[in-house]
Amino acid sequence: MKKSIIALAAVGLVGSALGLAYLLYNDDSDVKTTYARPDAFPQHSQPMVPWRAPKTDMTALFPGAPVPDSSAPQVIALSSKRAELVKRLGKETPLDSNALYVYLVEGHGAVLLRRAAGEFGAIEVVLGVESSGKIVGVRLQRHREPPEIASVLTAPAFLASFSGKTAQSSFELPPTTPLVAEKSAGAVLRAVRALLIEYDAGTRT
Repeated sequence: MKKSIIALAAVGLVGSALGLAYLLYNDDSDVKTTYARPDAFPQHSQPMVPWRAPKTDMTALFPGAPVPDSSAPQVIALSSKRAELVKRLGKETPLDSNALYVYLVEGHGAVLLRRAAGEFGAIEVVLGVESSGKIVGVRLQRHREPPEIASVLTAPAFLASFSGKTAQSSFELPPTTPLVAEKSAGAVLRAVRALLIEYDAGTRT
């Protein structure tokens, strides 16, 4: 009797497993598997963003300066500054990582990179900062925004609006920013501000 019960239970488990496998892998099934977007969950450590065009960016940000090794950034630990950074960044800009990757430009400043969450995908921001802490320029090395938004983000006027700002500056979108581009432009703005504040805190003795 016991053997019969065990055998029936085993058959039931096998049948359930086969049925589940069929539902998951059969293209004709009405059951659809939904995968969460990568940005649906908070990340405790943002991965390093590769510097894709260092020579081109350096020509624009620090013309004539030596090009840093794009494969060997300096890593600045932010863990000891975490409480300060959380306060300075505010609720809208969480601290993504306890480390900041910095490409030092000897005698000039540094280049920093950050991946921002645009409305249509990731936007990779390249930021040039003088030794004094002022922004010398902002560039976008990759994005997935449609033309009506991309034209705003890559416009010289928008990118130039960051020049000269420091970690102590106020950051606001230009009043001429079209409504359709506000979300992605805001993501770029927050990324630039966060990089500047993290760099200021990480390099201050």
